[in-house]
Amino acid sequence: YGSKSADVAKSHANIGNNLLLIKQLEDAVFHLEEAIRIGNQQVEDTPLDLGAVYSSLAYAHELLGDMRQANTNYYKALEIKQFTFEKDHPELIPTLTNLGIFLFNTKKFEASKEIYERALRIQLDSVDFLHPVTANLYTNIGNCLLELKDYESALAHQLKALAIFSNKNVE
Repeated sequence: YGSKSADVAKSHANIGNNLLLIKQLEDAVFHLEEAIRIGNQQVEDTPLDLGAVYSSLAYAHELLGDMRQANTNYYKALEIKQFTFEKDHPELIPTLTNLGIFLFNTKKFEASKEIYERALRIQLDSVDFLHPVTANLYTNIGNCLLELKDYESALAHQLKALAIFSNKNVE
């Protein structure tokens, strides 16, 4: 225990995430940054999931309208996850999805599509095709393709998503 323990860092992260949910964004940023500050000093057996905390911090900055800081933190979250796990590990999928959503919301449709496609490749290599995450990724890629005016590819992706959500195999 103590002010620099992993438990204190995790408590700050939990408080920050709760404040984020109730839209107390400045306070959320404070607690998430504290979690990161303490977490960066940890060498204990149960370290803080810094990738997840950076992702939450990125979302808080996105909601605050600080897109530059949000972008920095989303990429930092991905960097940490890639360092922690193998290049194509399923644990990367939520982080990639969060980054893809951010890039889509900031109208970087080609970059968003590439991130979603990477997540989809990992997803397809790790689970059964008929999985809701797979369908969501097809939908997200389809939405990017719509914005990029590739209507036929968008439709093909959206039809795959519909088939998965309807529990039909379309491979």
